[in-house]
Amino acid sequence: MECFSSFRLGESEYQLLNVSHSFPFIVNDDSVSVVKVKTKPFAAVRHWMCSRVTVEKVLKSETNGGMILVLESTNTFGTETIMFPMIDLNKRDLTKLKGRVIFDDRLTDDIIRYLSCSATKALHLILYESVGWFKAEEEYFFRTDKVIADKELSEIGYQYNGSLNLEPNNGLGENYLYCLNSVLATEGAMFAVVAGLSSAIVGALRPMYDLDNLLIHLYGDSSSGKSTFLKLALSCWGKPNESPLFSEWNSTVNAIYALLSGNNGVAIGLDEASGIKCDFTSLIYNLAHGRDKAKCNKDSSLRELQQWSTTIISTAEESLIAKTSKNNGIRARCLEFFELKVTLNAEHAEQINDLILNNYGLLGNMFVQYVVNKRAEYLSRDYEWCLHYIRATAKNEHQLKDRVSKSYAVLLLTALYARRIGVAIIPKSILNVLKHRDDSLAEETRSAEDLYNAIGAYIFSHKDRFPYKESGTINIFGNMEGYIQRNEIVILAPVFEKIAKENRFSDITLACKWLHQAGYLMKKYDDRYKTSIVVQGIQTKAYFLWSKWSDISDLSLVRGRRVGKNKESVESDDGETTITVISGKE
Repeated sequence: MECFSSFRLGESEYQLLNVSHSFPFIVNDDSVSVVKVKTKPFAAVRHWMCSRVTVEKVLKSETNGGMILVLESTNTFGTETIMFPMIDLNKRDLTKLKGRVIFDDRLTDDIIRYLSCSATKALHLILYESVGWFKAEEEYFFRTDKVIADKELSEIGYQYNGSLNLEPNNGLGENYLYCLNSVLATEGAMFAVVAGLSSAIVGALRPMYDLDNLLIHLYGDSSSGKSTFLKLALSCWGKPNESPLFSEWNSTVNAIYALLSGNNGVAIGLDEASGIKCDFTSLIYNLAHGRDKAKCNKDSSLRELQQWSTTIISTAEESLIAKTSKNNGIRARCLEFFELKVTLNAEHAEQINDLILNNYGLLGNMFVQYVVNKRAEYLSRDYEWCLHYIRATAKNEHQLKDRVSKSYAVLLLTALYARRIGVAIIPKSILNVLKHRDDSLAEETRSAEDLYNAIGAYIFSHKDRFPYKESGTINIFGNMEGYIQRNEIVILAPVFEKIAKENRFSDITLACKWLHQAGYLMKKYDDRYKTSIVVQGIQTKAYFLWSKWSDISDLSLVRGRRVGKNKESVESDDGETTITVISGKE
């Protein structure tokens, strides 16, 4: 039908058009027209309304409820898809379509009515950005770039609108799993797959249990396979080398929170924390807890919290915990692995990279399909069995056992489920990786002794600044930083805090607490760690520590051996002198 034309219809022509499902609107190959009728006397006129435009589907935002019409417009230049907000379907805003759709300005009311009627009959989809587990129709389902369910979601469809590249790419077809298994030749490679898939288990279990998010950090030299580990883990869900699935620590804290917000089961990678000069303590706590800090909007109303339940995999050339206050809570929430062996050689690393860069977003979907098919009580039962096994077989009795054992149980459960879907994961190998980390953890918790030894090393290196006190008198000089008496070290507060910070103990109060609990630091008259003293008539602050050395001049000759919770045996190298000091008491 020619543009802007109109012609009268006979009654027979009218009857033929009246059976169209879109009547009174007639959609042709190149145009849309409207039929207007007068009944007495009968008169029907067909008016050209606009170039061909159809409503293909309607997208409703899950976040704010806004609706978008997906229009397909056909004109002399070809076919074009147009995203048009439903809120703009009015006479004033319809002009935004000009240049893309040709229409008769006199019939804008009819065009609006046509698009509105078409929208009610079109496919309706929910537009979502959050990924992982979600609840619909009283059941839990999982979604990446599509919904993964044990049955089709009735009446409701979804379309992904997020920033993660989660569309699968399968260059190997049915041979994918076989080729993946062929490169899982080390415990580190197996653990990478388990770490990547564990995000789905974390997201599934957190509503039922008091679990932290998993934060897994690999560090070591640049050639240790950290990047290969990270990309292999992320390839379970999407394109492993593309932002923001593969991101970097140098983003702002708010950007990291925004990246994680709404993620309930898809692993995220944060690469290269080495160049970041900041204290990670608070960030690690928030990442593990799965929520941002509470904030207010400009009108003082409470802003909606950003939340997540997933696994975060991090890499760097140095320890992440070394950039924190090093307390036990941090060590429990950040699972660190030093120079984990991921690849056998350069050729093996190249095989892994070739595989995952051409085949990704597959294993996560297979794994979730298995988990979705399990009833919640079976998932819970399997997790509790893994937790019981981890606790029963743990040999190291350290303060982190309960919290860490929950994280280990998630990883063990992931390994067992991955094996059931045909992945060549050996659960014992995963346990070996965790055991090695657990053994290292038991050593790391000796932080109080490490700090005490660092203080001793400093005093030995600066003996001239720590005079020996005899009979209540002491010689005062300009560069004095404390003094020594037979069983006490008095060290000025600025010097003590400088030593602690140089050894990456940024939380001084916590460092003092550890020293006190270990029997090294005294609380004096005001029951505080830091005590006021007078030096040359000037009042200053100092810390009092029990000395396990008989004399600062003997510091290089004596060795300390703990003989009990509150005792220290100090023995000279000649084996003749032994002094026992009661520690931790005034």
